[in-house]
Amino acid sequence: MFGLLVLAFAVGGNAESDPKKTAAIEMVFKMMENSASKVTAEGEAEFRTYTKFENFCTDTKEEKTAAITENTDKEASLKANIDLWTETNTKDKKAIGDLETEIAELRKKIEDTAETRKEELAEYKKTNGEVEAANVAIAKALEEMKAGRSSFIERHNNSQRSNALGKQPGTED
Repeated sequence: MFGLLVLAFAVGGNAESDPKKTAAIEMVFKMMENSASKVTAEGEAEFRTYTKFENFCTDTKEEKTAAITENTDKEASLKANIDLWTETNTKDKKAIGDLETEIAELRKKIEDTAETRKEELAEYKKTNGEVEAANVAIAKALEEMKAGRSSFIERHNNSQRSNALGKQPGTED
């Protein structure tokens, strides 16, 4: 600003001698003052804008840094969980395989046992049929003995003789 004043005196000489020059110089000073005021106001506005932006950047940086830290911790936790679950999954697959093997063995045992039970049932039915036939024969023999007919031993001996002669037991010649 001092340089402009020197320039004005150098150009204008004695400002009091010419009112037009004085008015022109005053107008230049006013324009310079207005420009200086505008520049100062723009500078202050720019400073406020810069301060707001700087605060925004600082706040955003802090938020993002906190989010990165939090998510880094989560990432580590998730990786640990994945490792744990992978290990558990491997153990579970082995346990499933062992159980499937055991199931297959038990199914085979059931099939074998079912076959054995079929054979035992067939043997039981055969034996039971023989026992029932013997019970019927005993019951008939008891009836005959109670009725006073020939003794069981005589009847048995006659039956054996008839068989030896080729006759049917209980038929007369």
